[in-house]
Amino acid sequence: MISRRLDDINRTELFFTATLLPYALIDSDFGGLRKLVGLLKSKGLIPRRHADGVRSSELWNLDWSHPEIAPELYVIRDSKEAQLLNADQFARSKSLGESVPDLVVVIPPLRIAVEGKFFDQSRPNLGELNKQIQKQSKVLRLVFENRCDVTGIMHIALLPEDQERGVCADGVLTWTEVANLSESQLGHQHYVTERLQHAVKRWDHEFGDPDVNPLHNFDGTDKIDGILDRCRIHGAAIQIGFEKGRPKFERDSLEYLQKRTYKFRITGSNLGHATGRNWIDGDIFLEVATTVHWPWKK
Repeated sequence: MISRRLDDINRTELFFTATLLPYALIDSDFGGLRKLVGLLKSKGLIPRRHADGVRSSELWNLDWSHPEIAPELYVIRDSKEAQLLNADQFARSKSLGESVPDLVVVIPPLRIAVEGKFFDQSRPNLGELNKQIQKQSKVLRLVFENRCDVTGIMHIALLPEDQERGVCADGVLTWTEVANLSESQLGHQHYVTERLQHAVKRWDHEFGDPDVNPLHNFDGTDKIDGILDRCRIHGAAIQIGFEKGRPKFERDSLEYLQKRTYKFRITGSNLGHATGRNWIDGDIFLEVATTVHWPWKK
């Protein structure tokens, strides 16, 4: 999984949601977007009416004459600049604040918003994701009040894994499905397809289920007391998984650290790729733990 290509080590969400994905969708007069709509329909997803939130399959009767696609849309800012908000909407927008969906697509009568998560963490924080989606929905609802041609809405979460439970979106897509869509639309050897497929493999290599991916980057999990015992035994030969590393470990609350589960890896034998900033050497982890958080565990 090691690649020296800059575009294969890029973990920035915008690279995937605002560069690769839109290219695949726009190709051949929005051929990829038609495939995306087909994928959503194949999952049994039904859009909601803007007026009352009731789902209606009639909203899938789309006008493909002039699709619109806007990555990383600053909804309120850009609507203000274009003078699309009346005085009442402008006043209401101040209380809502800005929100930026990763992608907004309009195919009348339907508006589809996409919020994507990829390498920002091993598993999306559902609480934060749902807050984003709910705020984006309110902002988009406000802005589209004046669009009489857009009467249907759909909000999609784009995630590394199919994780519908607990997500307050209308549906969930995975990056694997997007990579497959790109391959279908652009071909197996196309630049966009190769980047997406490599990213999917890299995510699975770093974070995937060990039963599916034998080259996972950790050897097991344990609670804090077991982890500290392992650190005492193995020292620097073991690493403890902690997103954003030592600085965040030092800052996080004792309550959170006590109840969470930790991944560990034996550095000499584990073949999975590990991002250095998300792992702490065992001797350092033990030192911080028994100095900052649990001095009585020395």
